[in-house]
Order: sequence, then structure tokens, then C-alpha cells
Amino acid sequence: MLQNAFSSSNIVLILLSIPAYMFFFSFRGYAQAWTAKRLGDDTPALSGFLTLNPLRHINIIGFICLIFCGIGFGKVIPTQSQNYKHIKRDTAIQILSGPVGGLLFAFIASFLFFLLYYIGSFFDLVYTGGFWPYLNAPWELLQHMLDIGKGSVVYTCFLIMLMKMVWIGIALTVFHLLPLPGFDGYRLIVNFLPYRCARSLYNIEKYNLFIFVGFIALLYFVPGVYSFFLGKPTQILMELFTKPFAMLVSHLM
Repeated sequence: MLQNAFSSSNIVLILLSIPAYMFFFSFRGYAQAWTAKRLGDDTPALSGFLTLNPLRHINIIGFICLIFCGIGFGKVIPTQSQNYKHIKRDTAIQILSGPVGGLLFAFIASFLFFLLYYIGSFFDLVYTGGFWPYLNAPWELLQHMLDIGKGSVVYTCFLIMLMKMVWIGIALTVFHLLPLPGFDGYRLIVNFLPYRCARSLYNIEKYNLFIFVGFIALLYFVPGVYSFFLGKPTQILMELFTKPFAMLVSHLM
């Protein structure tokens, strides 16, 4: 198993996924920092998070988890809710701007994928057997495109990277909406709880890394958990974000 994890095919696919992870957290972090500033809180901007620089948004531990597990997290955007005019409402808006930013990132990547696929079809740079091998069988697709030429391989790598941005943007957005300490779903719930209840939950937040690792173990070792929490919701949103573009491009071609 360990040998397969570090096979040449997996290493290539991991390398193609890294830009997707970096851009996702940059886009998402910037969205939350920008929203906070618009709502009256300059804390994220003053802390240096109002930027698309990936290095500012990447959490090292979360990034390592992404590389080896496919799931991870970025840096939490610092805010001061007392700076908002309507604390509960504006805090919720600021929290939700992260998932909205993540889905917008996936939508843009999907649009670019199908646009470039359509353009590439005029120059024999794409696989004409369908769109989905770019997501479901990228390594086999790369090997197939080697027979066509170097230009098609480079173009295929770029399209695979874009399709991974779509999948990662949706999957990580769904993941961050789960009620795990430090994640958007948890923060949103705590925001609307009575003060005493919210205060009592603060005691478990110091164990958030252990809770995260425990949940990752559940996802990968307990049958059905991954599918219920991540697999099915991601698949539904994936079809929603790609099917209209796929139908349009198929019609044009």
C-alpha cells in the first residue's frame, strides 16, 4: 500500500493537485478577509490576510494532511466581532463568505476547464472521448495523450489541474461546513448559540487537532462515513457545477 502511495502516477497527480489546494485557500481566505473589512472589521486586513498570496493562507499541518489524506485546512482568519454593527448577523455573513468563496472558486475553474477544452478541441489537444477521464482517470489519460504529442500532454496536465480545482473547491467547502471545532460549520452553530452554551464549547476547542485526526480516521476506516459526509454531497454539487457547461460544450462540438 505504501509503495502504491508513492508510485509515479500518484506523485504526478499530487503535484497537479498542489496548485488547486493553494489557490483554494487563497481564494477562500481572501473572501473572508474582504467580507470582514466590508462589514467594518479591519483585523484580517491588518493581520495580512487581505491578499491572494497562498503563503499567507496555508497552514503547514493542514497542507501536509491535504497532500497525504486529500483533506486539510488553512489558516483561520482572525476577526473581532465587536467591530460589526450587527454582531450575530455580520459574523454569520463573514463565516459564510468562506464557503461562498470556495464554491465561486470551483465555478470559475469549471468554466475555464470547459472553455479551454472547447478551444483545445480545434487543435487536437484534448481527449475527444469525454470530459470525465480528466477527473476519474487522469493518469491513464496522460498515458493516452503521450501518443499524440508533447503539446497535448502539457495541455492535458493543465486541464486535469483545472478539473481538480473544481473537485477540491467543492469537496473542501463541504468539509469545512462540517461542525468540527475551528471549521465554518462549527463557528456558524456557535455564533447562534446562547452565550452560556457557546462559552462551554470553548473548552473543547483546544482539542481541535485531535478531533480533526479522529474524524479523518472515521472517514477512511469506517464504511459509509466518507460517502455520507463528503462523497455524496460533493458528487451532487459536482454535477451541478459541471453538467450545464458539459451539455453546452457537447452541443457546440
